Amino acid sequence: MRHEVYVKDREIEANTLELALLNTRVEQNRKRTLYLIIISALLLFSASLLYFRYHAKKKSNAILSEKNRLISEQRDTIGQMNKQLEKRMLRAQMNPYFIFNSLGSIQHLISTNDKEGALSYLSRFSKLLRQVLESSVNVSLVLSEEIELLKIYVELEALRFDHSFSYHFEIDENLDIDAHEIPMLLVQPYIENAIIHGLMPKKGDKQLTISFKNIGDHIECVIEDNGIGLSKTGERKSNRISRGMSITERRIQALKQHSERELVKIEDLTNADHSGTRVTILIPKE
Repeated sequence: MRHEVYVKDREIEANTLELALLNTRVEQNRKRTLYLIIISALLLFSASLLYFRYHAKKKSNAILSEKNRLISEQRDTIGQMNKQLEKRMLRAQMNPYFIFNSLGSIQHLISTNDKEGALSYLSRFSKLLRQVLESSVNVSLVLSEEIELLKIYVELEALRFDHSFSYHFEIDENLDIDAHEIPMLLVQPYIENAIIHGLMPKKGDKQLTISFKNIGDHIECVIEDNGIGLSKTGERKSNRISRGMSITERRIQALKQHSERELVKIEDLTNADHSGTRVTILIPKE
């Protein structure tokens, strides 16, 4: 009986230990479950926080993108306005220069007591001035109107120099001169150079040809004279800065954004039997 009691006591102790072990495991599982719940809640909170931050950042980026788009559009608009203002500024500089030269011609005729020539010149100049003023609000002119202005200008120069040179305008039949616009008075300084620096210093026959042709996406204007040639013209102009040409070069630079081709080409036609200069100007149609 003592032995049986001893055995029973051992069994009770074993059961007590096993029960304690089970209680420990239950407590550990309960703690693990609690920790898991806390960690899951923290993860869920972090995920929610990240989601709301991502959503807020995405919304902020969308707002910034829209603002950047508006700023870009405004910058493009301002850029276009600046280009138009620059063109108007250069055109505004060109007009007084052109008028000043014409007034100088009238003064020359009056000083030589050529009253009839001065009156005739003044009449044509007033017509030219009226057309220039009527188109003063425009940066460009229809090609037909520009050609008419150039014809009056060359006629005035021929009258100024007692018709000492002949001139001729050639218009390509395939070129619709009423369908395209070109910058106003862009060609005039090159014609003036041909007359003043090319033809006037020459003795004998003096000829000037001005042509407009249709060349794909461009209008080609060729100004050709049989004057003293480019080399001698350069020597005569080496010590003189042309205000009109400097303005025209800036206008040509502004046109280069519309074309990848070389817009101005100047050739010396002087050889053993002939002299002269050819200026080729390409004007983008668009």
